[in-house]
Amino acid sequence: MKKNHSVNIGGQLFNIDEDALRRLEEYFNRLRGYFGGNGEASEMLADVEARIAELLGPLSKGSERVVDLAAIESVISQMGEPEEWGTPDEETPGSGSTTKHTRSRRIFRDPDRRLLGGVASGLAAWSGLDPLVVRVLFILFSVFYFTGLIVYAVLWLVLPEAHTTSEKLEMHGEEVNVDNLKRRFNEEKQRLAELGEKLPKNEDVRRFTHDFGQGLGRMIHFGLNLFLRMIGAIILLSVLALSISLSVAMFVRDTVYLDGSLRFMNLNFIQISQYLIPQESLRWQLYLAVAVSSVALLGLLTYWGLKLLIQWKNSTWQLPSILGLMLAGGVVLGAVFGFRYQEQTRVNKVKTYEYSLGKVAGPKLEINIENRGYSEMQVQPGILLSSGKNAAGGEDFFTKDVSYRIKQSPSDSMFINILARAKGKSEDGAFRNLQGICYNWKASDSVLVLDSRFSVPLEQGFYHQDLEVVIYVPLSKQVYISRDDTYEFDYSSFADGFDRDAGWFKMTRAGLYPVSDTLTTKVTEGQ
Repeated sequence: MKKNHSVNIGGQLFNIDEDALRRLEEYFNRLRGYFGGNGEASEMLADVEARIAELLGPLSKGSERVVDLAAIESVISQMGEPEEWGTPDEETPGSGSTTKHTRSRRIFRDPDRRLLGGVASGLAAWSGLDPLVVRVLFILFSVFYFTGLIVYAVLWLVLPEAHTTSEKLEMHGEEVNVDNLKRRFNEEKQRLAELGEKLPKNEDVRRFTHDFGQGLGRMIHFGLNLFLRMIGAIILLSVLALSISLSVAMFVRDTVYLDGSLRFMNLNFIQISQYLIPQESLRWQLYLAVAVSSVALLGLLTYWGLKLLIQWKNSTWQLPSILGLMLAGGVVLGAVFGFRYQEQTRVNKVKTYEYSLGKVAGPKLEINIENRGYSEMQVQPGILLSSGKNAAGGEDFFTKDVSYRIKQSPSDSMFINILARAKGKSEDGAFRNLQGICYNWKASDSVLVLDSRFSVPLEQGFYHQDLEVVIYVPLSKQVYISRDDTYEFDYSSFADGFDRDAGWFKMTRAGLYPVSDTLTTKVTEGQ
């Protein structure tokens, strides 16, 4: 029966039996004798310990991370025995052609070959390119809207610096073992010796270059941090503005215009949605989608704004993950709402009502469009097109803009067509929405007066109904339209290349064309 010991290796806790612990201690004692007791040796021993902990992780058993002698022997075989490589001060035989054990490379900033932040030299080590090539690429890309400079600055902020020998080996894609540590040890020792020989000759130049690079690096780093903090402050101010805007839209009444034709007087978002969406279940689904998406979006913006502003270093992935899932859920709810709402309006019904304008006498016609407001349509809602009777004066209505068009009459008579369109979930629903359309117009004494808007009952909802008025005018008949009213008519009503401000028009085969009034009887606007 063997006794297990809890041992901390490279910051990780393992349960190692007595034989495995004895073998591991023996291996570390030989490593200490191999590297010596200086500062570089302590750093490399720490790298070896961290690498051993990394290799022991998948070899340990169970949740208690039990390690036996076989696991230790496997790790030591991967790291290598120090006796195989001679002393640290001598070159390994055949070291010039020794095959290096490789692993996947990690990106670091290289502090040994850096000019500013070590980004270019770190990328060069990761990619296998010469550092000069990477620096030239950064300079070339900086010509295009400072792209290279921006990418360099961002990488300087996000990439860690390779401080330890282990990180420098990983940067070059080399295994952290005794062989590579010994080689790196000798390379660093030789580099420092060469640098020591050059220092007396180039001390002033070296000190100036070092101080200048360090100062410039600190300035760039400070500027980037300040820029990111400003971005964070702008995001937080945007969150505040969005929160106020959403609150106002939800609960404060105001006049709201939608798609250029729908006007809602003294209403808020919740009240408007009740009229746009008659179905209560759909309304609550919309409320939930808007609420969840708004909270998630504002929360994510607040999180990233604070992270940029106060420079959070700790990883707090749980909060943005939850908010991201909430935002995705809100988007899905909104998509399902859109699909269900489309199902409510899948059936389309169209009906045309034709009225003769025989009472309009004379060769001229004046067309006036009266701008009836919401309150006036409540008092005088208009004529129910299906029955021709006035709608009940006590009912509540919404109003919507009408489309106007003038065409050449196929005969000598003048008439007006009113095209009503409505949608619904079924044939009956679409027909019921069609029946609810109300519109008012009148014609007498060479004057045709049209309402600017039609109305529908509140309980039917909106985006289900449309109305188009088409006036058929005989060839050569003159028409007077005021300057403002001409822009209410579709462009196809007029001949090409004319001035709409003319007032008097003559019906031609190409459409209305401006003419001068030749009759003595003047027709005035609003007569």
